[in-house]
Amino acid sequence: MDLFGNKSHKGTEELVSYEIKGKASSKLIFGFVHYCTFKHGDIKTNLIKSQVYENYEQGHTITPNTAKYVCFEVPENTSMQELAQNEVFSTLDKIGKLDELKENSYNHIGFINKMEDGRYEIFNPTIEVLSYIDENMNTKIGQSDNLLAKRIKFVESISKPALKKMAEDRQEREQRKKEPFLEEQLRYKIGDSIYTDYKGIDINTGKIIKLSKLKCAYEENEINLYSTYISEVLEGEEEQEKVVTLEDTPQGFPILFTTAQKMEKILENNKEGEILKLLSNIQKENLNINELKYIGGIDTEGRIYKTSENCSEELKRTIESQKQEYKKQRQIQIEK
Repeated sequence: MDLFGNKSHKGTEELVSYEIKGKASSKLIFGFVHYCTFKHGDIKTNLIKSQVYENYEQGHTITPNTAKYVCFEVPENTSMQELAQNEVFSTLDKIGKLDELKENSYNHIGFINKMEDGRYEIFNPTIEVLSYIDENMNTKIGQSDNLLAKRIKFVESISKPALKKMAEDRQEREQRKKEPFLEEQLRYKIGDSIYTDYKGIDINTGKIIKLSKLKCAYEENEINLYSTYISEVLEGEEEQEKVVTLEDTPQGFPILFTTAQKMEKILENNKEGEILKLLSNIQKENLNINELKYIGGIDTEGRIYKTSENCSEELKRTIESQKQEYKKQRQIQIEK
């Protein structure tokens, strides 16, 4: 691979912020700068540099010390606005690309390429690109930036109304924690299977959680094995009804859990607190959209266990079979 174009070229900075809400806290990606251009075979890519401000939701001060540096490649003429609208940056966050950014160096978070069918694929950088970043970009970190004051002023201007909204959201979440609920939203049939969508409250954070496409995957005496996708509903997010299909993969992390009673019975008996406790105590950073994870279960006494040690051998085999089937289906989706 040969480097292409003027290595010292810098395009104009787009004073654009993109806020990512979810998991433990919010992040703010800010300031997209076209740094230089590479040529990979017949593909020309622009190397974009930016900054990530973590814990933005907590109102941390926006200063150079709170930022971590990122860069990524996109094909020429790719719009940053288009990537934001298609939630590409949120996807990078969900798959862990923004979780463990190193300090004082530019973290290459992927070559983002739009495929013919409209999907986006994220590829790792080449050795040549990483070498270029290390030799030409990392050495400039910490040097005077004439746009720094402009950046901070811009972020502060969009932060003032946001701070008021965040305070209102926090107050609303605290109120939800006092009156947690779990309720059925939609029940539907696909083929021979019955699916249900639920909405509830994370009793630790007060945020709204959603269980999508929940299905009873296995029954054994007083044990019911459920598969579902768990996600957080963003503050103020409008939930849109849509036609559900067998191929549809909802947003969220795929999980398995067991209960001693059917979900409907749990709600009838006002025992939703038990299932909410199980769901609220999930360590979301350990979940992966590419892996179906068993998060534990609730026994007949309402006690929560975190592993499959209390399960029968047949149930353990079923859990493993469900995991393998999900992995296979996920691979098929990625390869499409």
